[in-house]
Amino acid sequence: MKLLRKRSGLLLLCMLTALISINLCSCQQKNKKAAADTKQSADSQNLPAHDEDTQTNQNDSPENGQNLSPEDSQNPLSDSNQPAENSPDTSPITLSFTGDVYLSEAMVNAYQQHGCAGIADAAVRSALADSDLTMINHEYASTHETQKVDYQIYNFRSEPQHEFILKELGVDIAGLSNNHILDYGVPGMQETIQTLRELGIDCAGAGSNIEEAKQAVIREIKGRRIAFVAVSHFVPDVSWHADSTTPGLLTTYEGTDNYRVLMDYISWLKQSAHADLVIIFAHYGVEKQNTFVPYQQQISRAWIDAGADLVVGSHAHVLQGMECYKGKYIFYNLGNFLFGNYEKETAVLQVEIDQENQIAVKLLPCVTKAFYVRTMNGQEADTLYRFLESVSVNVQVDTQGRVSQN
Repeated sequence: MKLLRKRSGLLLLCMLTALISINLCSCQQKNKKAAADTKQSADSQNLPAHDEDTQTNQNDSPENGQNLSPEDSQNPLSDSNQPAENSPDTSPITLSFTGDVYLSEAMVNAYQQHGCAGIADAAVRSALADSDLTMINHEYASTHETQKVDYQIYNFRSEPQHEFILKELGVDIAGLSNNHILDYGVPGMQETIQTLRELGIDCAGAGSNIEEAKQAVIREIKGRRIAFVAVSHFVPDVSWHADSTTPGLLTTYEGTDNYRVLMDYISWLKQSAHADLVIIFAHYGVEKQNTFVPYQQQISRAWIDAGADLVVGSHAHVLQGMECYKGKYIFYNLGNFLFGNYEKETAVLQVEIDQENQIAVKLLPCVTKAFYVRTMNGQEADTLYRFLESVSVNVQVDTQGRVSQN
């Protein structure tokens, strides 16, 4: 009996040993197959074979298409959840400038009928709204004030509640240094500034004293600092000149203190305020005259000599010529934009600034009539380009409106 129990025990031990050996062989075969599959996959991708001790799986990152679980995406310690470094925007900076704007009662009525489509066509609206920044000449007081100055032939005023139209058009900066912002006195000017700022529209060229009036609007766009300064060479009364204690405009009559103030300020913006570009928005010239006059050229060149990179003009109510001086562009007058009922040629000045702060300029040719501005095309546009070349200095305009040095 003892012998039988001994033989039975040996038989059971042999069976257990055999079973363990079979399982071990199976596991070894599976491991070899997995290693072979991994190596084959790695070989096909030109990658080293997987080694758990020395290499991290390169397919675990979301950049390689790995799907992450909600737990992974919410885990602040997960490598895959760390924010990627923001890439700088290297696309060109785009700016748009227009000439004279006056939201008269008739203009507002046109807007109320059809919205912005009732005062500007689709191409114009797109040019203003799609730019990184748009600046206009705001040639009126936006105020409830009704007491107007008695020495003006025309007094331009609009109700403050209508200023939202400018915001809807895409306006970012309003140049106020012109000969109508004080048509309703200092209170009218101050209410205009307050109304625009409440809408998020910056103002340049007017203020409670010369320090405020000369203050540039500095915008940082795509990593560059651009300064916009508005100035006037035409005021209807000496009381409009801002000084250390007097509200008014930044003016630039030759031989005056303010003339020197502006020159020094342009240099300061470049050297101390670290502006990459300085743009002068000037109100000057002779009304209804397409040719610019000597003083316009003299002071515009002086601004560039002081450090300005671009000069854009208004006031004449008509388009005037252009000039390229020391590689910098001067647009002496952009004419009426949204201003009055009569027909005039005008343009949206479109500016592109590249990564090296080089400026390229283009004209969007337009006609303004009956409180509406539309774009020109074809022969109509080309005729305007050829006319502008005839009243300009060393510039040419191609069939697409691109302006270059001649």
